[in-house]
Amino acid sequence: GTMATIYNYPYYPKQMDRMGYVKDKDWHEFKIYIPDGVPEKHLRIGEIVKKKYGLKVMKFKSAKEIMPYAHPLFHTLNAAYAPLYGFAPLTEKQIDYYINMYIPMFTVLFELGLRCGELIGLTWTDISFDEKTLSVNHQLIYKNYGDGCKFHISSPKTQAGIRNIPLTDKVVNALKEQKKINFMLGRFGKEEIEGYSDFVFIAKTGRPYMPSAVNNVIYNVIKAYNDKETVDAKRENREPVLIPKVSVHCFRHTACTNMARKEMNIKVVQYIMGHSDSSMTLDVYNHLNNESDVRKEVYKLESVIS
Repeated sequence: GTMATIYNYPYYPKQMDRMGYVKDKDWHEFKIYIPDGVPEKHLRIGEIVKKKYGLKVMKFKSAKEIMPYAHPLFHTLNAAYAPLYGFAPLTEKQIDYYINMYIPMFTVLFELGLRCGELIGLTWTDISFDEKTLSVNHQLIYKNYGDGCKFHISSPKTQAGIRNIPLTDKVVNALKEQKKINFMLGRFGKEEIEGYSDFVFIAKTGRPYMPSAVNNVIYNVIKAYNDKETVDAKRENREPVLIPKVSVHCFRHTACTNMARKEMNIKVVQYIMGHSDSSMTLDVYNHLNNESDVRKEVYKLESVIS
């Protein structure tokens, strides 16, 4: 198996016994509960480490900017897992497959700024390739409502969350590529959840992605890159350029900021983001607050006055 697969299914032990194999190693599994927020102590330690080693974070505005680092990330994963017993490294062909497998999903997130529940809840009936539109009319959540933790369909956060978003060719192509990936992997999303089925982004089990699974993809890629970059920077006697730990929701912030940088009408941005009030679009998601952004706006004013 590899680090990229869940390899030990429940029936394996009995099957191995029937085939005459004997146990060689004991494996222990632990469940670690992650807090909702980063503890203050950890934040302080992080700042101390950054200062001590001269580290800085690197931010990406699109999936395209991540691509140059994709192969080194997986090479780092191979190196990190190599000492583990029974580990099989990913081949270049497998690496290409995993890179391409997640790019369509990242493209949709970066371009449309969907909430995580909206993304994993997307079905193919929500998408019209002929009209180049995507309908957001529900979201998928994973909660315990007294019947155990499982998927539930929920309405968008507000009435404004129900929207019909026009798609660029880039997003249309990404969704078509996702359809191809699902077909090649035999993922058909047959599971029905409260009347919804045929989900766009599905795991190998045929079920929609868990919210945590989407975040874990992002976390693993970032960690692999940062680990390798730290080692490379030390060897080359330079400051490492690190990527901050971000969640899928940060993609939503980035998408909104990118729309603003393209000077899209704020009311249009509000509609695409599904905000009930444009003040949220401006105050929470629009990150145009650095010196470069201010300078550009001042230069615009100068050209008008002259």
